[in-house]
Amino acid sequence: MKRTTRIMSIASALFLLLVFAVCAQAGERSVRLVFSHNNPVTSNQAVFMDKWAADVESATGGRITVDVLGGGALGAERDALDLVRHGAADITYALPSLFEGMFPYVQMFQLPMLPIRDGNVGTNVLWDLYDEFPDVFDSMFESQSLKLIAMFCTDSSIIGTNVEVRTVDDIRGMRLRAAAGPISEVTRLWGPSPITIGQAETYEAMEKNVIDGMLNVWSGVYVFRQYEVTRYFLDIPIFCNQLIIVMGLDRWNSLSPELQAILGEYSGREASLEYFYAPQGMNTVSAKEAILEFGAIINVATPEEIATFAGAAEAVNRNWVERFTTDEVDAIMLFERAKELINNY
Repeated sequence: MKRTTRIMSIASALFLLLVFAVCAQAGERSVRLVFSHNNPVTSNQAVFMDKWAADVESATGGRITVDVLGGGALGAERDALDLVRHGAADITYALPSLFEGMFPYVQMFQLPMLPIRDGNVGTNVLWDLYDEFPDVFDSMFESQSLKLIAMFCTDSSIIGTNVEVRTVDDIRGMRLRAAAGPISEVTRLWGPSPITIGQAETYEAMEKNVIDGMLNVWSGVYVFRQYEVTRYFLDIPIFCNQLIIVMGLDRWNSLSPELQAILGEYSGREASLEYFYAPQGMNTVSAKEAILEFGAIINVATPEEIATFAGAAEAVNRNWVERFTTDEVDAIMLFERAKELINNY
């Protein structure tokens, strides 16, 4: 009798443990993450973000579902970080240059005239630097109450105008769309007036002659169809953009360690390349095809033409890294190391 009672007690305990496990798992199934971005919902970027969301959901067995809301449904590009801070979104896709000074060691890769033409190389170097100095990067994001999911570089840049330009003298006096930070600073030294606006606003600004041209990257030209309102494109390696995919730190901390570990498998270097840089490379090819099909002209800058832009860039880069050097972080050393890594590829 005692033996039977003991067996029943063990069975009851096991049953309760199973119930608790099922309940815990059911609780985790209720985790719903909202992923906000401003890319058109039919763009390559949006397709790959949807794939990332589906793969995360599959890997967690449905314990995490990700609702991807694109096209700026929740807010403008400049609202991206506030969306996660205030809980309107859990994950967001953001352009660091719109948030000057907040992500300096990512935005460092946007300093003018770095020899990055290929965003695959830029992305790998960015993660190489992260691997060497993880505390620098993690503390930068955590100080903004954010958890880094992915970061990547685009392919290199163009100057898009409606009159042909080849050298720095040709752009003097123009109003050029330029990213905030070092690109705006160097643009001002070259002679134009830099205008900081988002990608979605650039088309209308070109169409209505609010600006005379733009410093941009191939992907932006393609995704936002800016080739429709631009006649000439100068292919010149002035800069590449960086983008980040971040999650609200409080939201991240609310996940169980198991779900954090699974989500971590869809974060980092490989995820950055597979899900987030990959469509950028596709867009570069598509942009050049669309430009030519639309009857616009692409000129490739010669080394001599590139050299006309170099002098001012050196001064901006030096001032920028000095500005972001602190007692904790030697930005000058980071910048020199980044250049070494770029040259290794």
